[in-house]
Amino acid sequence: PRDPMSDVVPSLPSCPAQLGDLSWANSIALRSAAATAIRMAAAHIAGLEVNVWTPNTAKEFDQLADEGVDGIITDDPKLALATLH
Repeated sequence: PRDPMSDVVPSLPSCPAQLGDLSWANSIALRSAAATAIRMAAAHIAGLEVNVWTPNTAKEFDQLADEGVDGIITDDPKLALATLH
């Protein structure tokens, strides 16, 4: 197994072939506005976990969870936990 490594990307193509060489990474960090279900599926197909920053509302947490996000970086972790559990 690879050591945990991540890359922060401002945007992400919707096709796994357009991701480029991220073979060294286990995950990517993506701003929440760019984290669509299609983009997250492309990252998952490429074997990457998707962590997003910085949603801060219950609506955003629910939407991202429904779209398959693996991790959330937020300014309001108490609300995130209350919303997602």
